[in-house]
Amino acid sequence: MAAKDAAQKEKESQKEQIYYSDTYKDEMYEYRHVILPKEIAKKVTKGRLLPEHEWRHLGVQQSLGWVHFMIHEPEPHILLFRRSLKVSQQVQQQRAAAAAAAQAQQQQSAAAGGCPPGKPWVYCLIDPCTTSTCPGDKSATCTANYCGGCNAIWTSANGKPVKCSTCPSGQGVVQCFVDPCKDKTCPKHPDTKCVANYCGGYSSVKLGT
Repeated sequence: MAAKDAAQKEKESQKEQIYYSDTYKDEMYEYRHVILPKEIAKKVTKGRLLPEHEWRHLGVQQSLGWVHFMIHEPEPHILLFRRSLKVSQQVQQQRAAAAAAAQAQQQQSAAAGGCPPGKPWVYCLIDPCTTSTCPGDKSATCTANYCGGCNAIWTSANGKPVKCSTCPSGQGVVQCFVDPCKDKTCPKHPDTKCVANYCGGYSSVKLGT
């Protein structure tokens, strides 16, 4: 068992000695060379290009798309690689998408973990604070809360909760994606003004001028 562990440590040590150059490019490809330590270089099949599974088996670690494309005759322990720029761009886009998805998942998990029992984390199409106002306290700060719904939590400068709703008891403020007054007219009373009402639902209320 000890001998096996020692051999594994030696193998890992050899992998750490592999040198990867910076990449350089032309109009079609990006290039890099990889220098193998002596012990790994002994395992390289001489006189032919290495397919991906072979150079990975040697311990060379690179992202997708790299191809061993040329044998460096004077120094066979130096492997020459290239990758199509189109493939490189695709790999970068995939990395960015994966990173964004991972970040979103982390934020969702963190938000879900901070919600109390019975109020699961809810995904909202928009930030709740973008459709909420606090006319009673202009200095209040809004914080989005996604536990059990799309909630806008208002707090004063000292961090205390502020009650901003002007709705009657039992009629909470409802978020609407469209202004209820949009495209509303009152032909019989053309001088009236439309005011949106978000209490318990969304509706429009006509007021005299």
